[in-house]
Amino acid sequence: MTQTIGFIGMGPVHCTLARLSVSAGYHVLISTFPCTSATAELHSGTDATPEKIARESDLIVLSIPFPDFTRLSPADFIGKVIVDTTNYFPCTNGIIPALEDRSATSSELIQRFLKGSLVVKALNNLDHHHLGNGPRPAGAADRWALPVSSNDAYAKARVFSFLDRIGFDAVDNGSLADSWRMEAGMPVYVLPYIVEPPAGLTDDERRTWFRAERIRSVPPGKVRTLLARATHTGRVGGYAEDLPSGLME
Repeated sequence: MTQTIGFIGMGPVHCTLARLSVSAGYHVLISTFPCTSATAELHSGTDATPEKIARESDLIVLSIPFPDFTRLSPADFIGKVIVDTTNYFPCTNGIIPALEDRSATSSELIQRFLKGSLVVKALNNLDHHHLGNGPRPAGAADRWALPVSSNDAYAKARVFSFLDRIGFDAVDNGSLADSWRMEAGMPVYVLPYIVEPPAGLTDDERRTWFRAERIRSVPPGKVRTLLARATHTGRVGGYAEDLPSGLME
């Protein structure tokens, strides 16, 4: 029986993951957040409500602006495995004291709000260009690995399987309390997977470069090393100026 992956969110990461899921043979449901031209490529399952997605999906991928998780209805998601791809960017999300003082991780806040769900932090540390060109078959020498955190072993195993099917290896990063190691601004976030474009390119040329570029090797061992290098020093969250221009466009 074909599994159904539900997508609640907006933006290019949301749409790229939906396309990868269709290519991997999953049935896809997409929330009413705009997916631009990507919805036409997915053929069916678009324009579902979050309530329908919660009811009918085997796995739910959450790709909304971080503070918007409070717009969801916790009762709808009891017992559901939720892949949290969100990141905390203070300049756009506003300052969140519990994150700034490191008393909680962003995924822990989502788990506390969506009581009874099974939150898994994953797929948050790649930009949409490299999510799109990153997948490789199982066993490929250049297959990328991505970190995964959850408080629930069953949910984590489900997401390991999902990542494998869409073309990535998975590295266990412990519980949601450990997920700070893979959050925006940490060593494993985005930069290890990309190469800066050649000098002198226009903005359009830089975007084209990022869509095609896939040079670096990021196997499981390297991901573990990057996770181990994370520290609780410096500022919390992601900042656009820390990433190459054109990458997130």
